[in-house]
Amino acid sequence: MGSIESLRDILSGFNALVHAWAWMGSESLSQSVASR
Repeated sequence: MGSIESLRDILSGFNALVHAWAWMGSESLSQSVASR
């Protein structure tokens, strides 16, 4: 049971990491398009 809880924690952390990476990527992408 504990392994499932830890797996859920890892998944939530990975999800947050992907969201932050996607937000940063979209920010830099919009900046590059605006500069062009």
